[in-house]
Amino acid sequence: MKHVKNIEDNYYGSSLKQLLYKLKSRHPDSSELDIFIQLCSKNINTYVSQTASNELLDNPSALIDIKNKEIAARWREYLAIKFPNNKKEHLPIAVFLYLEIFRYGNDPHYLLHALKLVRARKALFDEDNIERIYQTVKNATLEINISQPFLIKEILIELFSLNPHQVKEDFKVLLNDWIGNLQTAYDFTGAHHLISVLIDIKLISRLDSKIKFAENYEKNGDYQRRDNVPNTYYPTILQYYQNASRELRSIKGEDDLKNRLHAKIINEQQEHAKMHLAVAQNYNDHIYQLESFINNQQKYWLSILVTYDFRSGLHNLLSFPVTIVDNVEKKMTDSTFLSPLLDSAVKQDSKGKIVGKTTLEHYFQVLEKGFIRESIIAFIRETKWRMDEDRKIDKNYVHMLVESFNSPFIPDGREAIFVNGILAGFNNDFLTAAHLLIPQVENSFKQILNAKNIVSFKIDEEVQHDKTLGGILDL
Repeated sequence: MKHVKNIEDNYYGSSLKQLLYKLKSRHPDSSELDIFIQLCSKNINTYVSQTASNELLDNPSALIDIKNKEIAARWREYLAIKFPNNKKEHLPIAVFLYLEIFRYGNDPHYLLHALKLVRARKALFDEDNIERIYQTVKNATLEINISQPFLIKEILIELFSLNPHQVKEDFKVLLNDWIGNLQTAYDFTGAHHLISVLIDIKLISRLDSKIKFAENYEKNGDYQRRDNVPNTYYPTILQYYQNASRELRSIKGEDDLKNRLHAKIINEQQEHAKMHLAVAQNYNDHIYQLESFINNQQKYWLSILVTYDFRSGLHNLLSFPVTIVDNVEKKMTDSTFLSPLLDSAVKQDSKGKIVGKTTLEHYFQVLEKGFIRESIIAFIRETKWRMDEDRKIDKNYVHMLVESFNSPFIPDGREAIFVNGILAGFNNDFLTAAHLLIPQVENSFKQILNAKNIVSFKIDEEVQHDKTLGGILDL
């Protein structure tokens, strides 16, 4: 104990731990130093839970010789937790020791820790002690002022548990003044923290807080917008205005604020549309690419699968390899260095309203599938036109085709429906063909899956409906 007894009272926090480690290096065989290093390094609750018994720390009489306040405070806290029957003797002393350490070095960790101990065991403190603690913390908060808004938030929430009425009286006007001062200094994040305090200590309602948050977001957006450079991308400005508008979503009234925000949102969205058009792909910019791609791809496929008459066209349609699309050359390439910074693709109408939004990755996937789909449709349309020029078919001919193929894909008893659907398709009545054939295709897939003992219905749901065609294809 002699090494710990001689530690002076001006060592706290990291400096205390450094001193303990230095002493340990000088006295490597000291088990007592090991104990106090652990005591001063760990959360006390954790330390108690991990320590079965400690003859040295369990003896409160040894506390008398300790000069260092943090060692004494931690030791007292340990005793209060380890021996609940003696917590009234030790915990109040530990709290006031922590407050004295705070006054010495202004380290808010000790202030907050003391407040949390009081809140957890408020019944151990008489009214005079509660008042002393309250005044100490109040004065400390006034000295902090608005320099550390988040710290003020933490302190006032803890202080509110000691004396709710007094906190409201003492800080109602101050908090609103501080919020205004922070906004004037353009510290809108700090203002946000203090607005949330108004809710936490029940000075304003949840609805009133939404209005204050919205106004704070708007001021932040206005500030960011003030020194805008033309043709420069400012993604956060729109986010501030949108956040403000979302705060007001469930509030009736406040029409002036809502209308003002909506006008600013539309204006920013129009600016974003210009930027997306300039430096990234947009839903509206692929029309020319699509037409060019379809024409080129159609010509390429028609040159490989040449249709001379009905029979060659039918052969080409039936043998069209789906894998041919793997050879499609991707036309979409990033043309600007800013494209990686824009993580979304949007579609906006002429008024700046966003009518569609997705990620760039998904946008490219959709765009690529659209190119391929339209190209295949164009190929089928051209092939079908050449087939029609050669022969107009009737129902008997389609029935003959279905019978000649003898496909296991067509279940027994469903031939007539397939014939009618295929005939409608050959006669260019694609709507009727789709209505007739899509349910049959879905049913045929189910038959194949059932034959392979693959479940084609939603087995894990309470009502086990069959999966639709999209779900079946995923299998």
